[in-house]
Amino acid sequence: MTKLNLFFLLLALALAFCSAGTKGSGSSEDYEKMMGKKGKKDSSVSMSASESSSEDVESSSEDVETSSEDMESSSEDMESASEDTESETVAPVATEVTEPETAAPVATEPETNTIVDVADALGFETLLELVVQAGLADLLADNGPFTVFAPSEDAFAALGEETLLELLGNEDALRNTLSYHVVPGVLFSDDLPSEGFVATSQGASIVVRSSVDGVIINDMANVIMADVEADNGVIHVIDNVLMPPVLPVDDD
Repeated sequence: MTKLNLFFLLLALALAFCSAGTKGSGSSEDYEKMMGKKGKKDSSVSMSASESSSEDVESSSEDVETSSEDMESSSEDMESASEDTESETVAPVATEVTEPETAAPVATEPETNTIVDVADALGFETLLELVVQAGLADLLADNGPFTVFAPSEDAFAALGEETLLELLGNEDALRNTLSYHVVPGVLFSDDLPSEGFVATSQGASIVVRSSVDGVIINDMANVIMADVEADNGVIHVIDNVLMPPVLPVDDD
């Protein structure tokens, strides 16, 4: 081979190499452009996907918040329902009440308030002792009506022990004296005469004088407590014992 041929061969190889280098460079740029476009496209797709995912997350968050609000509302409804249930009053259950058996009433005697009962309540022990001794207790308790001029305890004390013993030793004299203090019928203080005679159960009369100053019997015994009512009459308390005009004489 000649030098000239060798020169041309080398020149051809150089041109071929340059041509190949140029094509390779263009191919590299095309590749880079293609990759750049693909990168941009992938980046756009990735950004779009990211934005879509973010929107999905926000939507999910909103859904969670809505669900939370719904749960809170449901909780409030349940609390309200619970309060309504507590405020409702429970209707009382009707129960049968068994009435206790009542015992049959026992027959009791009615309380009495006779002249004897009233004299006992007033504390007239001496008078009642003499009434019983004279056998007049049943008369003054079961009969009537009567008006009794009842001597007080002080009146019998003023009479003296000797006189009392004489009366206790003579039943007729005792009965006569006590009957002289009893008037048949009911005479309240307003019914007594201003001055006059009032017949007694003994047979003799007592002299009655009444005024604004009070009532006096036989000019010796003052009425110190008037109009004490009883079931069978009325009592006027006097401060002296009345003695009948004539005492019975004992044959013994």
